[in-house]
Amino acid sequence: YTGLMLGLGHPTDRPITAWERMFLPVHLMQDLRELTVPDSAGRPVPLVFVEQEVHRSSRYPEPEAPRRLVFPFLVVGLLLGSLLWITGGAGSRAGHRMFATLGVLWSVVAGVGGVVLLGLWLLTDHVAARGNASVLLLSPLSLLLVVLLPLALRGRGGVGRAALGAALLVAALAGFSILSLAWPALRQPNPELLALVLPLHAGLLAGTASMLRTTPPR
Repeated sequence: YTGLMLGLGHPTDRPITAWERMFLPVHLMQDLRELTVPDSAGRPVPLVFVEQEVHRSSRYPEPEAPRRLVFPFLVVGLLLGSLLWITGGAGSRAGHRMFATLGVLWSVVAGVGGVVLLGLWLLTDHVAARGNASVLLLSPLSLLLVVLLPLALRGRGGVGRAALGAALLVAALAGFSILSLAWPALRQPNPELLALVLPLHAGLLAGTASMLRTTPPR
């Protein structure tokens, strides 16, 4: 589910017509119930006069609406983001190493994910993956932190400031993606992804700032 939310871009997040949704059997049934055709006198009459149930499936029924997963996604995002923040401000070499390890792992996931999303958008003819606002949440710029965080851990002052700047830029881009909920050009309702990813970027930014404050330069 998370992969689909990330990979499908703006062309898939738009209202569709009844005709476009009729590939789904339940919607086909519902729309045929409401369809009318003219009779011999030109009066509209229902296309379906009577229904007979031949078989009732014992499988799990189709839900009326998609599940709302914002809260569980938010809980996971807050827990992981808090872990980044806490380890970055631990004030010990072990805590800082843990933060750098976690930060690098998250930056690899975010950076590689961003490269894949951009590749699908710009280098393939996959229409459903174009115009994808998720590239703001998973940015290729995160790959900078894969290199900068370990160097900042070693107390190299200039590199530490560069790591903080990169973390701030990545977090700002992710925050800008909130516009995808409302801006028509980027209309892509993905509140679950925002709830998951924004706390992680915020935790990485806060953890980087805390680590730099408590790590003496060499």
